[in-house]
Amino acid sequence: MAVLFYLPVILGCLLYLVWSGGAYALETRTVGEDPLVGLGLGLLAAAPMVGISQAVVGRIGVFRRLGRALAGITGPMSWSPCLLLAASASVGEELLFRAVIQEHLGLAVGVLLFAAAHVPMERDLWLWPVLALGAGLIFGGLYEATGAALASTVAHFVVSLLNLRFLGQRFGVQSASMGSSTRPPRSPTRLRPPSP
Repeated sequence: MAVLFYLPVILGCLLYLVWSGGAYALETRTVGEDPLVGLGLGLLAAAPMVGISQAVVGRIGVFRRLGRALAGITGPMSWSPCLLLAASASVGEELLFRAVIQEHLGLAVGVLLFAAAHVPMERDLWLWPVLALGAGLIFGGLYEATGAALASTVAHFVVSLLNLRFLGQRFGVQSASMGSSTRPPRSPTRLRPPSP
């Protein structure tokens, strides 16, 4: 389902980049002039983000509730669905919020809209846009430093991939939409996961 949502976003952003600046804009705002630097910076930024996020989910109640709620949405996933979701979300969101919005409206607007896009419908997810604001600052900083979305996309991808897998394994909640576990599905009458 994520691909169905993100594919038009990705295509729209790529078409916009070509329309607004031609092949040069497409190349410079996506991979940049030095892709190896972008790749390296993205990996360097992702490492502490993953380490810190996984550590706080295991130790701090409000983060544990957020992790449990997110795992309740996605359920445990094998590597293939994690890869697909992380790739489509990171490419789509980083093209939109960095290469298009941030490029034209600035870092602050890009970060605020990124956080707003993560406003949840579930009470246990209230912390999600706050964390997205912090992540958006890091991703936006990577875009500012490199002038291209590659570094932020790599960081976003690694954080999403490893944390999706971590949350699904840690909390072991079955998602009816993913169907990737032998555990029984969540009870539809339980609106919130139990408190720790």
